[in-house]
Amino acid sequence: MKNKINISILVLSIFLIACNSKVKNENKQPQDKMAEELIEIIQSKIDSPAQFIEIWKSLPIRSAPVIDTTNFDNIKEVKEFNSEEIKILQLSEIYPDMNREGFNYKFLPAYKLDLSDEYYTIVLNAFKGEHELESILIIYDSDHKLSQYYNQEGKLTNNSLVIAYDEMAEGQSRKHGKIENSIITIINEFYGNTTQIDTTKFHINRDGYINQIQTKFSSDLRPGKAIQLNQIYTDTITFSSYNNDGDYWMLLGNKNEKNLRLIYNWDWQDNKQYRFNHGESIIIKWKMDGFYEAGDGETLYYSERAMDAERIQSRNVPITFLWRAEEYDEESKQNMNVIFINETFSYAISDAERAALGYVGTFIGSDCFWDGKANEDRSNLRCKILTALNLGYQCSDKHLGFLRTWFSQDTVALKKLKTCRMMPYTATVQTTFDEITIFTDKVNKTISVSYKANGMNMRESKTWSWTQTDTFKYTSKNITLINSEKSERVEKTENNNPDNPDEQ
Repeated sequence: MKNKINISILVLSIFLIACNSKVKNENKQPQDKMAEELIEIIQSKIDSPAQFIEIWKSLPIRSAPVIDTTNFDNIKEVKEFNSEEIKILQLSEIYPDMNREGFNYKFLPAYKLDLSDEYYTIVLNAFKGEHELESILIIYDSDHKLSQYYNQEGKLTNNSLVIAYDEMAEGQSRKHGKIENSIITIINEFYGNTTQIDTTKFHINRDGYINQIQTKFSSDLRPGKAIQLNQIYTDTITFSSYNNDGDYWMLLGNKNEKNLRLIYNWDWQDNKQYRFNHGESIIIKWKMDGFYEAGDGETLYYSERAMDAERIQSRNVPITFLWRAEEYDEESKQNMNVIFINETFSYAISDAERAALGYVGTFIGSDCFWDGKANEDRSNLRCKILTALNLGYQCSDKHLGFLRTWFSQDTVALKKLKTCRMMPYTATVQTTFDEITIFTDKVNKTISVSYKANGMNMRESKTWSWTQTDTFKYTSKNITLINSEKSERVEKTENNNPDNPDEQ
Protein backbone atom coordinates (compact mmCIF):
# COMPACT_ATOMS: atom_id res chain seq x y z
CA MET A 1 0.00 0.00 0.00
CA LYS A 2 2.86 2.32 0.92
CA ASN A 3 4.57 1.72 -2.44
CA LYS A 4 1.30 2.27 -4.31
CA ILE A 5 0.82 5.67 -2.68
CA ASN A 6 4.39 6.69 -3.48
CA ILE A 7 4.03 5.55 -7.08
CA SER A 8 0.77 7.50 -7.44
CA ILE A 9 2.48 10.66 -6.21
CA LEU A 10 5.40 10.14 -8.59
CA VAL A 11 3.12 9.52 -11.55
CA LEU A 12 1.24 12.73 -10.78
CA SER A 13 4.58 14.58 -10.65
CA ILE A 14 5.53 13.21 -14.07
CA PHE A 15 2.18 14.28 -15.50
CA LEU A 16 2.50 17.83 -14.21
CA ILE A 17 6.08 18.14 -15.48
CA ALA A 18 5.13 16.72 -18.84
CA CYS A 19 2.18 19.11 -19.19
CA ASN A 20 4.37 22.01 -18.23
CA SER A 21 7.02 21.10 -20.78
CA LYS A 22 4.48 21.08 -23.67
CA VAL A 23 3.87 24.79 -23.37
CA LYS A 24 7.56 25.55 -23.73
CA ASN A 25 9.29 26.50 -26.92
CA GLU A 26 10.23 23.53 -29.12
CA ASN A 27 13.86 24.40 -28.54
CA LYS A 28 14.89 22.68 -25.33
CA GLN A 29 15.38 25.11 -22.52
CA PRO A 30 17.49 24.28 -19.40
CA GLN A 31 14.33 23.71 -17.38
CA ASP A 32 13.12 21.22 -20.02
CA LYS A 33 16.33 19.23 -19.68
CA MET A 34 15.95 19.26 -15.89
CA ALA A 35 12.37 18.06 -16.28
CA GLU A 36 13.46 15.16 -18.47
CA GLU A 37 16.14 14.17 -15.98
CA LEU A 38 13.61 14.33 -13.15
CA ILE A 39 11.17 12.20 -15.14
CA GLU A 40 13.94 9.65 -15.72
CA ILE A 41 14.78 9.54 -11.99
CA ILE A 42 11.13 9.21 -11.02
CA GLN A 43 10.58 6.52 -13.62
CA SER A 44 13.53 4.54 -12.22
CA LYS A 45 12.02 4.79 -8.73
CA ILE A 46 8.73 3.43 -10.04
CA ASP A 47 10.48 0.57 -11.83
CA SER A 48 12.84 -0.34 -8.96
CA PRO A 49 10.37 -2.34 -6.81
CA ALA A 50 9.29 -4.37 -9.82
CA GLN A 51 12.89 -4.90 -10.91
CA PHE A 52 13.90 -5.98 -7.41
CA ILE A 53 11.06 -8.52 -7.35
CA GLU A 54 12.15 -9.80 -10.76
CA ILE A 55 15.67 -10.36 -9.39
CA TRP A 56 14.19 -12.03 -6.30
CA LYS A 57 12.02 -14.35 -8.41
CA SER A 58 14.93 -15.32 -10.65
CA LEU A 59 17.01 -16.67 -7.74
CA PRO A 60 16.75 -20.34 -6.74
CA ILE A 61 15.46 -20.85 -3.21
CA ARG A 62 17.28 -22.90 -0.58
CA SER A 63 15.77 -24.08 2.68
CA ALA A 64 17.57 -23.93 6.01
CA PRO A 65 19.79 -25.44 7.21
CA VAL A 66 22.18 -24.30 4.48
CA ILE A 67 25.94 -24.96 4.49
CA ASP A 68 27.77 -22.52 2.22
CA THR A 69 31.33 -23.58 1.29
CA THR A 70 31.65 -21.47 -1.87
CA ASN A 71 35.28 -21.37 -3.16
CA PHE A 72 37.20 -21.11 -6.43
CA ASP A 73 36.96 -24.86 -6.98
CA ASN A 74 33.18 -25.19 -6.73
CA ILE A 75 31.87 -21.76 -7.82
CA LYS A 76 29.23 -21.97 -10.50
CA GLU A 77 29.87 -19.55 -13.34
CA VAL A 78 26.53 -17.96 -14.22
CA LYS A 79 25.56 -14.69 -15.84
CA GLU A 80 26.77 -11.88 -13.60
CA PHE A 81 24.61 -8.99 -12.45
CA ASN A 82 24.65 -6.03 -14.81
CA SER A 83 25.13 -2.41 -13.73
CA GLU A 84 21.39 -1.77 -13.42
CA GLU A 85 20.87 -4.85 -11.24
CA ILE A 86 23.86 -3.88 -9.09
CA LYS A 87 22.26 -0.47 -8.63
CA ILE A 88 18.90 -2.00 -7.66
CA LEU A 89 20.62 -4.26 -5.13
CA GLN A 90 22.47 -1.21 -3.72
CA LEU A 91 25.76 -3.10 -3.71
CA SER A 92 27.82 0.10 -3.75
CA GLU A 93 26.70 0.69 -0.15
CA ILE A 94 28.19 -2.67 0.85
CA TYR A 95 31.24 -2.40 -1.43
CA PRO A 96 32.10 1.34 -1.58
CA ASP A 97 35.35 0.61 -3.50
CA MET A 98 33.64 -1.27 -6.32
CA ASN A 99 33.68 1.68 -8.75
CA ARG A 100 37.19 2.89 -7.96
CA GLU A 101 39.90 2.53 -10.58
CA GLY A 102 41.86 -0.68 -10.23
CA PHE A 103 39.11 -2.52 -8.32
CA ASN A 104 37.72 -5.21 -10.55
CA TYR A 105 34.51 -6.38 -8.90
CA LYS A 106 31.87 -8.63 -10.37
CA PHE A 107 28.78 -10.10 -8.74
CA LEU A 108 27.04 -13.39 -9.49
CA PRO A 109 23.61 -14.51 -8.25
CA ALA A 110 23.63 -17.46 -5.87
CA TYR A 111 20.33 -18.16 -4.04
CA LYS A 112 17.64 -16.74 -1.78
CA LEU A 113 16.37 -17.81 1.65
CA ASP A 114 12.79 -17.55 2.86
CA LEU A 115 13.60 -16.76 6.50
CA SER A 116 10.80 -14.29 7.23
CA ASP A 117 7.80 -12.47 5.76
CA GLU A 118 9.23 -9.21 7.17
CA TYR A 119 12.36 -9.01 5.00
CA TYR A 120 14.14 -10.47 1.97
CA THR A 121 17.33 -12.56 2.29
CA ILE A 122 19.62 -12.86 -0.75
CA VAL A 123 22.99 -14.58 -1.08
CA LEU A 124 25.30 -13.59 -3.94
CA ASN A 125 28.90 -14.32 -4.89
CA ALA A 126 31.33 -11.40 -5.14
CA PHE A 127 34.65 -11.57 -7.00
CA LYS A 128 37.05 -8.94 -5.63
CA GLY A 129 39.57 -8.95 -8.43
CA GLU A 130 40.96 -12.29 -9.60
CA HIS A 131 42.18 -13.63 -6.29
CA GLU A 132 39.34 -13.16 -3.78
CA LEU A 133 35.86 -14.65 -3.73
CA GLU A 134 33.19 -14.35 -1.08
CA SER A 135 29.58 -15.33 -0.58
CA ILE A 136 27.63 -12.56 1.11
CA LEU A 137 24.21 -12.74 2.72
CA ILE A 138 22.22 -9.49 2.39
CA ILE A 139 19.03 -8.42 4.16
CA TYR A 140 16.55 -6.08 2.43
CA ASP A 141 13.53 -4.60 4.18
CA SER A 142 9.94 -4.81 2.97
CA ASP A 143 10.53 -1.72 0.78
CA HIS A 144 13.43 -3.51 -0.97
CA LYS A 145 16.05 -1.30 0.71
CA LEU A 146 19.08 -2.37 2.70
CA SER A 147 17.93 -2.64 6.30
CA GLN A 148 19.16 0.28 8.41
CA TYR A 149 18.61 0.28 12.17
CA TYR A 150 20.34 1.60 15.28
CA ASN A 151 20.03 -0.74 18.24
CA GLN A 152 19.46 0.29 21.88
CA GLU A 153 23.21 0.88 22.29
CA GLY A 154 23.20 3.37 19.41
CA LYS A 155 25.18 1.09 17.08
CA LEU A 156 24.23 0.60 13.43
CA THR A 157 23.32 -3.04 12.94
CA ASN A 158 24.68 -5.09 10.05
CA ASN A 159 22.56 -5.64 6.95
CA SER A 160 25.01 -8.05 5.34
CA LEU A 161 27.40 -10.79 6.37
CA VAL A 162 30.16 -12.68 4.53
CA ILE A 163 29.31 -16.35 5.04
CA ALA A 164 32.02 -17.92 2.85
CA TYR A 165 35.42 -16.75 1.62
CA ASP A 166 38.33 -18.04 -0.44
CA GLU A 167 41.54 -16.46 -1.74
CA MET A 168 44.14 -17.66 -4.23
CA ALA A 169 46.99 -15.22 -3.58
CA GLU A 170 48.46 -16.93 -0.50
CA GLY A 171 45.98 -19.73 0.08
CA GLN A 172 46.14 -19.30 3.84
CA SER A 173 42.60 -18.32 4.78
CA ARG A 174 39.12 -19.66 4.12
CA LYS A 175 35.69 -19.22 5.59
CA HIS A 176 32.44 -21.17 5.40
CA GLY A 177 29.10 -20.79 7.11
CA LYS A 178 25.98 -22.62 8.23
CA ILE A 179 22.55 -20.96 8.24
CA GLU A 180 19.96 -22.47 10.58
CA ASN A 181 16.87 -20.28 10.36
CA SER A 182 17.86 -17.12 12.28
CA ILE A 183 21.25 -18.42 13.53
CA ILE A 184 24.38 -18.19 11.36
CA THR A 185 27.59 -19.97 12.34
CA ILE A 186 30.81 -18.86 10.62
CA ILE A 187 33.99 -21.00 10.67
CA ASN A 188 37.16 -19.00 9.97
CA GLU A 189 40.22 -21.05 8.99
CA PHE A 190 43.76 -19.67 8.82
CA TYR A 191 46.72 -21.83 7.76
CA GLY A 192 49.99 -20.07 8.54
CA ASN A 193 52.81 -21.32 10.72
CA THR A 194 50.07 -22.76 12.92
CA THR A 195 46.51 -23.71 12.08
CA GLN A 196 43.89 -21.48 13.65
CA ILE A 197 40.15 -22.15 13.49
CA ASP A 198 37.69 -19.68 15.03
CA THR A 199 33.91 -19.87 15.32
CA THR A 200 31.61 -16.86 15.42
CA LYS A 201 27.84 -16.84 15.63
CA PHE A 202 25.28 -14.30 14.45
CA HIS A 203 21.55 -13.87 14.93
CA ILE A 204 19.06 -12.29 12.51
CA ASN A 205 16.41 -10.71 14.69
CA ARG A 206 12.72 -10.29 13.90
CA ASP A 207 13.31 -7.00 12.03
CA GLY A 208 16.11 -8.42 9.87
CA TYR A 209 19.13 -6.99 11.68
CA ILE A 210 22.28 -9.09 12.05
CA ASN A 211 23.89 -9.13 15.49
CA GLN A 212 26.94 -11.08 16.64
CA ILE A 213 26.20 -13.35 19.58
CA GLN A 214 28.39 -14.95 22.19
CA THR A 215 30.15 -18.26 21.73
CA LYS A 216 32.24 -18.06 24.91
CA PHE A 217 30.51 -17.59 28.24
CA SER A 218 31.42 -16.59 31.79
CA SER A 219 29.45 -15.99 34.97
CA ASP A 220 30.00 -14.43 38.40
CA LEU A 221 28.54 -17.66 39.76
CA ARG A 222 31.79 -19.35 38.74
CA PRO A 223 34.39 -16.59 38.24
CA GLY A 224 37.38 -17.42 36.09
CA LYS A 225 35.80 -20.57 34.66
CA ALA A 226 34.50 -21.21 31.15
CA ILE A 227 30.74 -21.81 31.07
CA GLN A 228 29.21 -24.20 28.55
CA LEU A 229 25.91 -23.32 26.91
CA ASN A 230 22.92 -25.31 28.28
CA GLN A 231 25.03 -27.32 30.75
CA ILE A 232 23.40 -27.62 34.21
CA TYR A 233 25.48 -26.29 37.14
CA THR A 234 24.80 -26.34 40.88
CA ASP A 235 25.98 -23.51 43.15
CA THR A 236 25.23 -21.89 46.51
CA ILE A 237 24.30 -18.20 46.69
CA THR A 238 22.86 -15.75 49.20
CA PHE A 239 19.29 -14.84 48.29
CA SER A 240 18.28 -11.15 48.15
CA SER A 241 14.83 -10.86 46.57
CA TYR A 242 12.65 -11.46 43.53
CA ASN A 243 11.97 -8.79 40.89
CA ASN A 244 9.07 -9.39 38.51
CA ASP A 245 8.82 -5.91 36.96
CA GLY A 246 10.59 -6.59 33.64
CA ASP A 247 9.99 -8.80 30.61
CA TYR A 248 11.62 -11.68 32.51
CA TRP A 249 11.27 -12.55 36.20
CA MET A 250 14.56 -12.09 38.03
CA LEU A 251 15.99 -13.85 41.10
CA LEU A 252 18.46 -11.50 42.79
CA GLY A 253 21.29 -12.68 45.02
CA ASN A 254 25.01 -12.43 45.58
CA LYS A 255 28.10 -14.57 45.83
CA ASN A 256 31.64 -13.53 46.70
CA GLU A 257 30.41 -9.91 47.00
CA LYS A 258 29.13 -9.99 43.40
CA ASN A 259 25.50 -9.15 42.70
CA LEU A 260 23.69 -11.81 40.67
CA ARG A 261 20.61 -11.77 38.45
CA LEU A 262 19.12 -15.05 37.23
CA ILE A 263 15.99 -15.45 35.13
CA TYR A 264 13.45 -17.83 36.71
CA ASN A 265 9.87 -18.96 36.04
CA TRP A 266 8.46 -20.62 39.19
CA ASP A 267 5.58 -19.40 41.36
CA TRP A 268 7.01 -18.49 44.77
CA GLN A 269 3.86 -16.80 46.07
CA ASP A 270 1.85 -20.03 46.18
CA ASN A 271 4.74 -22.44 46.74
CA LYS A 272 6.52 -22.34 50.11
CA GLN A 273 9.52 -24.16 48.66
CA TYR A 274 10.55 -20.98 46.84
CA ARG A 275 9.67 -18.41 49.52
CA PHE A 276 13.26 -17.58 50.36
CA ASN A 277 14.20 -14.89 52.85
CA HIS A 278 16.65 -12.08 52.33
CA GLY A 279 20.06 -13.27 53.49
CA GLU A 280 19.23 -16.99 53.29
CA SER A 281 21.69 -19.36 51.65
CA ILE A 282 20.10 -21.34 48.84
CA ILE A 283 21.25 -24.00 46.37
CA ILE A 284 20.40 -23.24 42.76
CA LYS A 285 20.55 -25.35 39.63
CA TRP A 286 21.18 -23.11 36.64
CA LYS A 287 22.37 -22.99 33.06
CA MET A 288 23.49 -20.43 30.49
CA ASP A 289 20.54 -20.03 28.16
CA GLY A 290 19.40 -17.93 25.20
CA PHE A 291 16.74 -15.21 25.52
CA TYR A 292 15.15 -12.65 23.24
CA GLU A 293 15.18 -8.95 24.05
CA ALA A 294 11.61 -7.87 23.35
CA GLY A 295 12.32 -4.16 22.95
CA ASP A 296 15.04 -4.57 20.32
CA GLY A 297 13.48 -6.64 17.55
CA GLU A 298 13.71 -9.78 19.69
CA THR A 299 17.50 -9.81 19.52
CA LEU A 300 19.10 -12.96 20.90
CA TYR A 301 21.30 -12.70 24.00
CA TYR A 302 22.54 -15.10 26.68
CA SER A 303 22.12 -15.04 30.45
CA GLU A 304 21.89 -17.31 33.49
CA ARG A 305 18.58 -19.16 33.96
CA ALA A 306 17.71 -20.65 37.37
CA MET A 307 16.22 -24.11 36.77
CA ASP A 308 15.46 -24.95 40.43
CA ALA A 309 16.36 -23.82 43.94
CA GLU A 310 16.08 -24.92 47.57
CA ARG A 311 17.06 -23.45 50.95
CA ILE A 312 19.89 -24.95 52.95
CA GLN A 313 19.24 -23.04 56.16
CA SER A 314 16.21 -23.46 58.41
CA ARG A 315 13.98 -20.62 59.61
CA ASN A 316 15.68 -20.84 63.02
CA VAL A 317 18.09 -18.06 62.05
CA PRO A 318 17.81 -14.24 62.04
CA ILE A 319 15.98 -13.00 58.94
CA THR A 320 16.56 -9.57 57.44
CA PHE A 321 13.11 -8.02 57.05
CA LEU A 322 14.07 -4.45 56.08
CA TRP A 323 17.20 -2.82 54.67
CA ARG A 324 18.28 0.27 52.79
CA ALA A 325 20.00 0.44 49.40
CA GLU A 326 20.59 2.78 46.48
CA GLU A 327 17.95 2.82 43.74
CA TYR A 328 17.85 4.96 40.59
CA ASP A 329 14.93 7.38 40.53
CA GLU A 330 13.60 8.17 37.03
CA GLU A 331 11.96 11.43 38.11
CA SER A 332 14.99 13.00 39.78
CA LYS A 333 17.51 11.22 37.49
CA GLN A 334 19.73 10.22 40.43
CA ASN A 335 20.29 7.41 42.91
CA MET A 336 18.15 7.53 46.04
CA ASN A 337 18.62 5.72 49.34
CA VAL A 338 15.36 3.86 49.87
CA ILE A 339 13.86 1.15 52.08
CA PHE A 340 13.47 -2.40 50.75
CA ILE A 341 11.21 -5.02 52.35
CA ASN A 342 11.77 -8.79 52.28
CA GLU A 343 8.55 -9.57 50.40
CA THR A 344 9.12 -13.32 50.25
CA PHE A 345 9.34 -13.43 54.06
CA SER A 346 6.16 -11.33 54.27
CA TYR A 347 4.26 -14.05 52.41
CA ALA A 348 5.42 -16.79 54.81
CA ILE A 349 5.10 -14.77 58.04
CA SER A 350 3.01 -15.90 61.04
CA ASP A 351 0.45 -13.60 62.70
CA ALA A 352 2.62 -13.40 65.81
CA GLU A 353 5.54 -12.19 63.68
CA ARG A 354 3.24 -9.73 61.93
CA ALA A 355 2.19 -8.38 65.33
CA ALA A 356 5.81 -7.99 66.55
CA LEU A 357 6.95 -6.21 63.36
CA GLY A 358 3.75 -4.17 63.15
CA TYR A 359 4.21 -2.98 66.73
CA VAL A 360 7.81 -1.89 66.12
CA GLY A 361 6.84 -0.25 62.80
CA THR A 362 4.04 1.76 64.43
CA PHE A 363 6.37 4.18 66.21
CA ILE A 364 9.12 4.69 63.61
CA GLY A 365 8.67 5.81 60.01
CA SER A 366 9.22 3.56 56.99
CA ASP A 367 9.01 5.72 53.85
CA CYS A 368 5.45 6.87 54.59
CA PHE A 369 3.60 8.66 51.77
CA TRP A 370 0.07 9.97 51.46
CA ASP A 371 -1.97 7.75 49.18
CA GLY A 372 -2.78 10.51 46.71
CA LYS A 373 -3.63 13.75 48.57
CA ALA A 374 -3.91 13.70 52.34
CA ASN A 375 -7.49 13.24 53.54
CA GLU A 376 -9.02 15.84 55.84
CA ASP A 377 -8.68 13.40 58.76
CA ARG A 378 -5.21 12.34 57.53
CA SER A 379 -6.31 8.71 57.42
CA ASN A 380 -4.54 7.62 54.22
CA LEU A 381 -0.86 7.50 55.16
CA ARG A 382 0.76 4.49 53.50
CA CYS A 383 3.93 3.11 55.13
CA LYS A 384 6.11 0.37 53.63
CA ILE A 385 6.18 -1.87 56.71
CA LEU A 386 2.42 -1.81 57.31
CA THR A 387 1.75 -2.33 53.59
CA ALA A 388 4.08 -5.36 53.49
CA LEU A 389 2.32 -6.78 56.57
CA ASN A 390 -1.12 -6.14 55.04
CA LEU A 391 -2.12 -3.87 57.95
CA GLY A 392 -3.51 -0.97 55.94
CA TYR A 393 -2.83 2.73 56.54
CA GLN A 394 -0.93 4.12 59.52
CA CYS A 395 -3.21 4.37 62.60
CA SER A 396 -6.19 2.91 60.70
CA ASP A 397 -8.73 0.62 62.34
CA LYS A 398 -7.20 -2.30 60.45
CA HIS A 399 -3.72 -1.47 61.72
CA LEU A 400 -4.54 -0.74 65.37
CA GLY A 401 -7.35 -3.29 65.57
CA PHE A 402 -5.01 -6.14 64.62
CA LEU A 403 -2.35 -5.04 67.15
CA ARG A 404 -4.86 -4.50 69.99
CA THR A 405 -6.18 -8.02 69.46
CA TRP A 406 -2.74 -9.59 69.60
CA PHE A 407 -1.52 -7.40 72.49
CA SER A 408 -4.77 -7.82 74.45
CA GLN A 409 -2.84 -9.30 77.44
CA ASP A 410 -0.15 -6.56 77.42
CA THR A 411 -1.47 -3.44 79.20
CA VAL A 412 1.79 -1.50 78.67
CA ALA A 413 1.72 -2.07 74.91
CA LEU A 414 -2.00 -1.22 74.73
CA LYS A 415 -1.36 2.08 76.50
CA LYS A 416 1.47 2.93 74.09
CA LEU A 417 -0.72 2.11 71.09
CA LYS A 418 -3.13 4.86 72.15
CA THR A 419 -0.48 7.32 70.88
CA CYS A 420 -0.24 6.62 67.14
CA ARG A 421 1.54 9.39 65.24
CA MET A 422 1.37 10.27 61.55
CA MET A 423 4.91 10.59 60.27
CA PRO A 424 5.11 11.28 56.50
CA TYR A 425 8.55 11.38 54.93
CA THR A 426 8.23 15.21 54.66
CA ALA A 427 7.80 15.75 58.42
CA THR A 428 10.17 18.28 59.99
CA VAL A 429 10.93 15.89 62.85
CA GLN A 430 10.92 12.22 61.98
CA THR A 431 12.56 8.85 62.57
CA THR A 432 13.15 6.00 60.18
CA PHE A 433 14.72 2.54 59.93
CA ASP A 434 18.04 1.55 58.41
CA GLU A 435 17.66 -2.20 59.05
CA ILE A 436 15.37 -4.68 60.79
CA THR A 437 16.09 -8.35 61.52
CA ILE A 438 13.73 -10.80 63.16
CA PHE A 439 14.53 -14.05 64.96
CA THR A 440 11.84 -16.53 65.96
CA ASP A 441 12.73 -19.07 68.64
CA LYS A 442 10.06 -21.73 68.21
CA VAL A 443 11.30 -23.74 71.19
CA ASN A 444 11.02 -20.90 73.71
CA LYS A 445 8.16 -19.18 71.87
CA THR A 446 9.89 -15.83 71.60
CA ILE A 447 10.34 -13.32 68.79
CA SER A 448 13.24 -10.86 68.81
CA VAL A 449 13.10 -7.80 66.55
CA SER A 450 16.44 -5.97 66.27
CA TYR A 451 16.76 -2.73 64.38
CA LYS A 452 18.94 0.23 63.53
CA ALA A 453 17.15 3.55 63.39
CA ASN A 454 17.88 7.23 63.03
CA GLY A 455 16.04 10.50 63.47
CA MET A 456 16.33 14.08 62.30
CA ASN A 457 15.10 17.54 63.13
CA MET A 458 15.43 19.51 59.93
CA ARG A 459 14.58 22.81 61.59
CA GLU A 460 17.42 22.48 64.09
CA SER A 461 19.74 20.53 61.71
CA LYS A 462 20.11 17.73 64.24
CA THR A 463 20.32 13.99 63.67
CA TRP A 464 20.53 11.03 66.02
CA SER A 465 20.79 7.25 65.72
CA TRP A 466 20.43 4.19 67.93
CA THR A 467 19.98 0.42 67.89
CA GLN A 468 17.33 -1.55 69.74
CA THR A 469 16.12 -5.11 70.29
CA ASP A 470 12.54 -5.80 71.39
CA THR A 471 11.74 -9.33 72.57
CA PHE A 472 8.21 -10.72 72.59
CA LYS A 473 6.66 -13.83 74.11
CA TYR A 474 3.91 -15.35 71.99
CA THR A 475 1.18 -17.96 71.99
CA SER A 476 -1.19 -19.00 69.25
CA LYS A 477 -3.52 -16.07 70.11
CA ASN A 478 -1.56 -13.23 71.71
CA ILE A 479 1.86 -11.64 72.14
CA THR A 480 3.54 -9.68 74.94
CA LEU A 481 6.58 -7.38 74.96
CA ILE A 482 8.87 -8.86 77.64
CA ASN A 483 12.14 -6.98 77.13
CA SER A 484 13.54 -3.95 75.30
CA GLU A 485 17.26 -3.17 75.03
CA LYS A 486 18.21 0.19 73.56
CA SER A 487 21.68 1.61 72.92
CA GLU A 488 22.84 5.10 73.81
CA ARG A 489 21.56 7.69 71.38
CA VAL A 490 24.29 9.19 69.20
CA GLU A 491 23.50 12.81 68.38
CA LYS A 492 25.01 15.09 65.78
CA THR A 493 24.45 18.66 64.58
CA GLU A 494 24.67 18.98 60.81
CA ASN A 495 26.73 21.79 59.25
CA ASN A 496 24.49 23.82 56.95
CA ASN A 497 27.23 26.34 56.12
CA PRO A 498 29.55 24.72 53.54
CA ASP A 499 31.69 27.90 53.45
CA ASN A 500 32.69 27.28 57.07
CA PRO A 501 33.52 23.58 57.51
CA ASP A 502 34.57 24.09 61.13
CA GLU A 503 31.14 25.37 62.12
CA GLN A 504 29.12 22.72 64.02
